[in-house]
Amino acid sequence: MFFFFYVQISIEARGGLEERIPLRRFADPSEIAHVVAFMCMPSASYITGTIITVDGGISTHLSPFACLPIEIESFQSDDA
Repeated sequence: MFFFFYVQISIEARGGLEERIPLRRFADPSEIAHVVAFMCMPSASYITGTIITVDGGISTHLSPFACLPIEIESFQSDDA
């Protein structure tokens, strides 16, 4: 089972958040897609019960979205 979360951020808030990401940029969609594709391959068959975070290092900071006006949406797939 896969859970995907993404965040919609206003243009004004985007610059402030981008500065807080250790890689100093947002992910390219292909960077996320590569991780998802790998998890669907037989080489990932022994990976279970884990969360793979692809966020440029922002999760190493405490409450990165605490002061930003955002909407969080999720997508759940039972294909796994």
